[in-house]
Amino acid sequence: MAESKLVNAELTFDRDGLIEQIDIYKRLKQNGYLESAQKELESIERLLALVQQSHPTEFEALKARLAV
Repeated sequence: MAESKLVNAELTFDRDGLIEQIDIYKRLKQNGYLESAQKELESIERLLALVQQSHPTEFEALKARLAV
């Protein structure tokens, strides 16, 4: 799972870890593991909400990746 931590009132996050989590979500959904996929999606959405505040450009790129 992607880790996020607050440093100097600015969010730092593991971009690669979040991308990996998005890819896991997509595989779970594609393979019919809908309950597990939903849990992953909820976790991803919480992290994306934090990313949106500190890194709007990254947020847009990650949101687009999630939508594909």
